[in-house]
Amino acid sequence: MSYVASIRISELLGKLREGEFLIPKFQREFVWSVADVTALISSIIKNRPIGMLTLWEQPDSTALPLEHVSLAGTGPEDQAEPTYFGEEGARTSRYYAVLDGRQRCTAIAVAFGGLKSPDKRKKFAGKFYLDVKTENESDRIIFKKTVDLEKEKIDTLAGAISKGLFPLEFSNEYETLEKQWNKYGRFVRDPKFYPDGKMPSVSEIERRETILDDAFAGINGSTLATYTVPKKYDLGTICEIFETLNQTGTKVSTVDLIHSFLYSFTADDAQEPFLLREWIRELGQIDGAIKWADPDHRPELIAQFVTSCYLAEATPPKQRSIGGDNKPISSVKSGDLLKTPPEHWRTVSGRSQNFANFIGAFQDCVAGKRFPMRMCPYPISAGIYVGLRWANEIDGKDWQLDRINSLYRSFFWRNVFHGRYDQGFLTKMNEDLQLCMRLLSACPDYPSFGSWAEYCSKERDRAVGAVMSEQDIITELLDAKPTGAKQKGLLLPVVCGPRKDILDGEAVIDLVTGDSIELHHIFPQKWIRNNIDNEKISKWEYEGLGGRNCVANFTPMIARSNKVWNDKLPRRALADADVRPETQSAILSSHFISDEAYISLVEKSDPVIFWSQRAKDIAKKIRTYMLVGL
Repeated sequence: MSYVASIRISELLGKLREGEFLIPKFQREFVWSVADVTALISSIIKNRPIGMLTLWEQPDSTALPLEHVSLAGTGPEDQAEPTYFGEEGARTSRYYAVLDGRQRCTAIAVAFGGLKSPDKRKKFAGKFYLDVKTENESDRIIFKKTVDLEKEKIDTLAGAISKGLFPLEFSNEYETLEKQWNKYGRFVRDPKFYPDGKMPSVSEIERRETILDDAFAGINGSTLATYTVPKKYDLGTICEIFETLNQTGTKVSTVDLIHSFLYSFTADDAQEPFLLREWIRELGQIDGAIKWADPDHRPELIAQFVTSCYLAEATPPKQRSIGGDNKPISSVKSGDLLKTPPEHWRTVSGRSQNFANFIGAFQDCVAGKRFPMRMCPYPISAGIYVGLRWANEIDGKDWQLDRINSLYRSFFWRNVFHGRYDQGFLTKMNEDLQLCMRLLSACPDYPSFGSWAEYCSKERDRAVGAVMSEQDIITELLDAKPTGAKQKGLLLPVVCGPRKDILDGEAVIDLVTGDSIELHHIFPQKWIRNNIDNEKISKWEYEGLGGRNCVANFTPMIARSNKVWNDKLPRRALADADVRPETQSAILSSHFISDEAYISLVEKSDPVIFWSQRAKDIAKKIRTYMLVGL
């Protein structure tokens, strides 16, 4: 039977050090920052709630790889040895896997147990202290790097206390936590802990004693709740329990759950166990998936793409049952991601190159260029394209690639501007995938591409909405400050259009693997402030004529060009670089600066005329993307 209990800080340290509480190796490394640990310590010394650990009792014969709490190692990645808290390999007769709470456990071992990196360059090479001198309660917990301890002469207890700093690390020489803090209280009144024996005032000593007493009360009284799952459950069932916790409000990472069940189901395979996060990391190194696959930033996106491929298959392998739920997979919600079977994951990971190619081809399809996930409006919608390409090339469909691209591109861009994915997309995704598959399969029934495209447009209008007019898109491009997914959609052609920098025609605009690229105001904000009064700017914005932050005023530049352009009048920046339509017409056009826009930019220096002309050119491109056409 599962049960809930609580544990004090000193008890937790003992269980972590002795190997009673252990960490499954498939979990993420310790990722908290010094600020995160400081915040936890502050809550502890104030005796505030500090969360819960979820533990899983382990049978003696467990196959689950477990290790002590640790900090990442140093040196080359393939040789790096972690720094463990306690003797790695030590186990008590009865021990538990920490399923949820690794970050808190490690933070407590760092703050109060003395766990630190031996490499002075590392983040947690140092000590946490209670500063009793400061008046500001919020600054009472401080962290000192190892390299600073000797420099500031606080590498000894006497040196630290002389500056009002008391180590939070529990030292075994005091036998118990209580004895350590009792001695701290006596040290406050001992002249040998002060420079030249000069004691603070009586009132100051009493203030410091109060701070120490309150901190000890917090450390001694703080408890972590513990929820313990008995050893009779296997890892697959543990995943189901966590999915239930997700539905009832406890935040649990779906990717960690998938990682867990995949490891559980593949641990006995002839191949290596499937480690999801490691695969996502490796996928992110393959061209196409670079800056899209990242185990530490939206890793669920890749899981959703994998399930999209499952949804696109005609005869996929049998899905998993979660908690007795045998409903067919019909979305990319967490429950359906967990139902996606290990066999399918093995198939996709075995075709990582294809999978990454499909992600890259999505970028080429919708914007004509590779771009990072953070620039994409509704990045999850890429799963539909990945699913279509998977069905076509892996599952044996016979669709023409140019028709897949034409159909999907129109679908993507209409959805961006209709805002249809603002809510409920996880459910809509399969509907849209199936619609695209149906339209592609109907292609042979039509005598020409044009007749098929017309049919697709009508079906798309019914499902998504009609194509926006060019004028409506222009209005959006001149919006004073668009936000959200629509802003990303408006900016995507702007950032993906140029292949070369506007000032340095030899510099490539590579958004994924190249030099730092920055979006720059063509009419700089500073120039506008210095040359156009606020009343006029406000009038432009009110009348929808544009503004300094409208999309029509942005273009990508390499960092050094951005610095050169800075607050110059655009014609001066272009003249200094000798950029003219006669010699750099292709580059200017790729930045959506047509001959007409160039005249308004250089000869007239009129922002409103320039923004209007440029918005027309950008809008024309976006509207072309919305149409089903080759």
